[in-house]
Amino acid sequence: KAVLVNRSSSEQRLLHNVYLQAATLELVSATSSGPKPYDSRMIMKYDTKPYCQLFQTLAPGKKLELGTVRFQKSRDGFAGQWGPFNFEEVPAGDYQARVAWHSERSQCYDESTRQMRKLTSVWRGLVRSNQVLLHLP
Repeated sequence: KAVLVNRSSSEQRLLHNVYLQAATLELVSATSSGPKPYDSRMIMKYDTKPYCQLFQTLAPGKKLELGTVRFQKSRDGFAGQWGPFNFEEVPAGDYQARVAWHSERSQCYDESTRQMRKLTSVWRGLVRSNQVLLHLP
């Protein structure tokens, strides 16, 4: 489970949406860069408009869950789903796991005007979690 914590002293407006601006999970093994997930958005049909109501405000000290994953034993290793990303046939072993979330959108689609508009005070940047050990027996 990964959470984003607002450690600033002011509210932060942001867009976290698994289809429009998803957090990614990176697995790195001792011997390789690790398994690459399949991005299921590649074959999905969904609305790509960043509607204004999808942006949310995170108060100081508040948390926002970015995602969670549980790997299950499958016939060819392990499988797990992180948002739109599917990990399959992950070999048993130890992995360093880290989550990254890149906030880059500051415009939203206003349904009342049917136009894009710039939002003020949207937090933009890249955050990475600390690394944790993932052991798949």
